Amino acid sequence: MKISRYCAELATIKDKSDDEWWRALLQSRNDHLRQTALRNAHTPALLLTTLTEPQDRSLAINNPQLAADVKTAWLKEDPSLLLFVEQPDLSLLRDLVKTGATRKIRSEARHRLEEKQ
Repeated sequence: MKISRYCAELATIKDKSDDEWWRALLQSRNDHLRQTALRNAHTPALLLTTLTEPQDRSLAINNPQLAADVKTAWLKEDPSLLLFVEQPDLSLLRDLVKTGATRKIRSEARHRLEEKQ
């Protein structure tokens, strides 16, 4: 996407309240703007929790605004998200090596586990 499109989209939301601004970024069709909001520590927790689509959770999983119980629920729903966690629980990583849904997930988990040990 061209820079002018980024600027045009940002111009349409520049005068909105903080929550409306973050909401617009999270709902943007522009991947870069949406990813920025998913990773940004200033994104309000409620918006981050309610507006993050399942396919974007790997980008938001390390956001410090994400509540621990939400992170736990996401990991329970999709254990492969553990591959994106900056400081994964090693016992969960070991479990993923054994029980990952695909060979690729198990292999990536094994690689991450070797890096952490």
